[in-house]
Amino acid sequence: MNELKNSNPNLSVPGSYSAPPLVSVSNRSEFEEFVGMTQVLADCYPEALSRIEADQTRHGLKKKQSRLADKLHREASTDDLPGFEIETSMPPEGTTTAATELAEGRPRMDPFILFIFLFIRGLIGEPKSVMCRLLIAESKTLALIYEQYGITPPSLSTISENLNTISEKTLDYCLQCQLNYAAKNELDDFDTVRADSTSTHANAVFPTESELIKAFLERALIGFKNLMKIGLINLTTRVAFTETVEVVKEVAKFSQTICLVTGKKGASEKRKENYNKIYTRIGRVEKRLTGLLTKAKEVFKSEKETMLPSLRKRIENIISQIQSDIENAGTIGEYSSRRINHDAVIDAHLKILSICDPSASMIIKGDRDIVFGFRPQIAFSGQGLITAILIPEGNAADSGQLENILKEVHKNTRVIASKVTVDDGYANNPIRKWYIELAEKNGISDVVFSVAGSKGKKALGEEIFYSDEYKEARKDRSAAESGIYTLKSNHEFGSNKRRGIQAVREEHKTKALAYNNRKLIQLIKARQKREAEKKATDRGRAQSQPTAQAKAA
Repeated sequence: MNELKNSNPNLSVPGSYSAPPLVSVSNRSEFEEFVGMTQVLADCYPEALSRIEADQTRHGLKKKQSRLADKLHREASTDDLPGFEIETSMPPEGTTTAATELAEGRPRMDPFILFIFLFIRGLIGEPKSVMCRLLIAESKTLALIYEQYGITPPSLSTISENLNTISEKTLDYCLQCQLNYAAKNELDDFDTVRADSTSTHANAVFPTESELIKAFLERALIGFKNLMKIGLINLTTRVAFTETVEVVKEVAKFSQTICLVTGKKGASEKRKENYNKIYTRIGRVEKRLTGLLTKAKEVFKSEKETMLPSLRKRIENIISQIQSDIENAGTIGEYSSRRINHDAVIDAHLKILSICDPSASMIIKGDRDIVFGFRPQIAFSGQGLITAILIPEGNAADSGQLENILKEVHKNTRVIASKVTVDDGYANNPIRKWYIELAEKNGISDVVFSVAGSKGKKALGEEIFYSDEYKEARKDRSAAESGIYTLKSNHEFGSNKRRGIQAVREEHKTKALAYNNRKLIQLIKARQKREAEKKATDRGRAQSQPTAQAKAA
């Protein structure tokens, strides 16, 4: 366990503004307030824009490298005309061919505008969604920003492509900037940590084993058709391919029957019968497709050197996908047969659960409905700001994530909280003792580390568990559930639009940024209200004082 240190509550974010001003939020629409808060963050933390621009440059260099490799290949494979000296772009011998800088080209999307749309994406959704498309087209606030900065409104495709270049590290930095802003303006001291986990649905369905087998085989066939379009191999005259297409159609028919017999008389026997028909065909299909793939690999190997690097990479990806699909169909058929015919229990981690998002898992939390997706870990501060968000792979147990979420909170806030409250799923006594000892080493006494439920009671002992401080901490824990509810109801946090664990992490963190923006606005409004009430009270006292003196006289 790495040692943590308690630092200045005013978080040490590189390049942070020395005295960030409170954004004015009065007499404006909710969206205008939201964009205004984003503008203030951009002004206070220009390093965030620099990081976004660096991400854009990195993406641009990657695309340029592909174009440069194609250009060099064409020049190397083209003979010079006799009597002509043609200037080549081939680099001198011994130098690298990697693209290291971007030349002048089409204007890049401004990092500031991209920063604005990053938060809008977390608030409303993808730029090409109906709601976001309408907002972008009709928003007076965005129109004024374009006019103010002299920027031509970017297209939806440009916005979407540029948003996808922003890295997870940049998103983490943006979260730290928000927390820095809150600390410097004394909106939160981050002395409280409320952690909880939730389940979010993957952008995928959880199909039956027969549907998965069918889907993998169909995608393998699509891969072969793409190789034919490229011109690598001609399969139209190969009997093995045309017969395989027909066999896959039979598999699809049997799979449909399996789905239709559910709930009908004799469903179990009919389901078993059709599954066995699928199993007998998987072997034949796997053998034929493997043979065709071997032939495609041989042709590719013989012609590889004459191909453009970009085309070469594309063919390698298609061949790799076909290979994976054939293997996955065979794997599912093998363990499905053991389950159907021999009543074998297959461990969840050995199963292939999805064709479009293999990183998604079955999320089981207590007696709730099983969700096919992800299990984010989220930490909230005392004022309700998200201070950390982690998305581990699989159905990770909360107790195993306790150390990770505490370290992530410290990384983002630079504060060791004196109050930590979690539910009994996080019961992990070694981590709890480590944290308390660490806090005491940093001069923090009377640490309250509450774990609710029977596991918490067993770990803490009845005297501590029923003390007033721990009773209050258990009541306070429900605020984390409230924050998660707000995330899901206002930011569609419970349903993912992107696929793959990395894309899902970025989507979740983008929504957390939008949530924090709204929470910052609420905290600022609450302070302004308190200050206005205090001024009114002081004014009333000042006005009443002469009257009291006159009465006394």
